[in-house]
Amino acid sequence: MLRLGKLADYGLLITTFLAKSNHQVTTEEVSKAIPLPLATVRKLMKLLVDAGIVASQRGAKGGYKLAFSPAD
Repeated sequence: MLRLGKLADYGLLITTFLAKSNHQVTTEEVSKAIPLPLATVRKLMKLLVDAGIVASQRGAKGGYKLAFSPAD
């Protein structure tokens, strides 16, 4: 059996949510969809962006999306 830490589990939940969404999402949207504190979502998004799994765009129409297609 594979055991994951809490943050790794939450990271998988977030990437799954991003794969299902058809648009860029904000950290607030992720926090509402997956019942996690906003601070935790922000921390994980930074880690996922640094790892190259998630792409971020700043600005008024910014948000997060997967850095690659979900099929890949």
